[in-house]
Amino acid sequence: MMKKKILIFVPVIILFFGLCDASAPEQSKHSHHDQQKFIQALTKLTQEEQDQVKRMVAYRYPLRKRNKAEYIKPEYIVMPEETHRLFHEGQEERNKLILDAYLAAHPLNVEATHDMSSSMISTNKGRFFLRDEETILTKALSSQKPSLINIVLKYKPDVQRRNGLGETPLHVTVKCCNHASLAIIQHLVQEDADVTARCYDKVHYVHKNENEMSRPHSPETYTPAELALRKLQHLDSDNTTAAIINTLNYNFLAALQNQKNPNSKLTLQKLPK
Repeated sequence: MMKKKILIFVPVIILFFGLCDASAPEQSKHSHHDQQKFIQALTKLTQEEQDQVKRMVAYRYPLRKRNKAEYIKPEYIVMPEETHRLFHEGQEERNKLILDAYLAAHPLNVEATHDMSSSMISTNKGRFFLRDEETILTKALSSQKPSLINIVLKYKPDVQRRNGLGETPLHVTVKCCNHASLAIIQHLVQEDADVTARCYDKVHYVHKNENEMSRPHSPETYTPAELALRKLQHLDSDNTTAAIINTLNYNFLAALQNQKNPNSKLTLQKLPK
């Protein structure tokens, strides 16, 4: 009986180690490819810029999961302040190369989160902290700098991931409307961004303190298409360029929303003359 058990057990062990050995070269190959991309990106930088990238990479550490904040995942990492400044300060061409090297250094860097300072607001429920957190993708979209946006998109970020206000990348693109926004929206949709996702209301969805978040009571939420329509309705009548851009964004998103949700009956708008 013991001999039979041994004969059954040995092949299982051999099969297990065989599978491990088969997957090891693939993992090694993948990590080597990532390392090569990082080294190649570093070669385009000066020594000072390389030192900056190394500081940014060394800053990486896991986010602690906060109570009742399910949209923040614990494996995501904190965006260094130097990375945050790339979207606002300095020369765009130089910052693009530094950002490329930072994102190439580690697969999770493209999901880094920047935790901005909380702001105090007053409501009939009392005073609350509003925590404003941005992902690298939403930060790039808010900067409205095409070269930085393209670098971030190259590393395949999570296009469903929300910022601290509950906005998806589609919402942020619609908010920061410009000539490139329709092309970005189309790219996000191709990457399976959800056109029916509703954002949270920033006044109701707030932190009571550092660790606890209050749930919205009756928040006003909207899809990207509905947000584009709101922007369109509040535009100045003489701002024809902005009206055209918003109308194109709205019509594209509205058609997709109607297609995905039969109950949605958004009416397409005519382009302004």
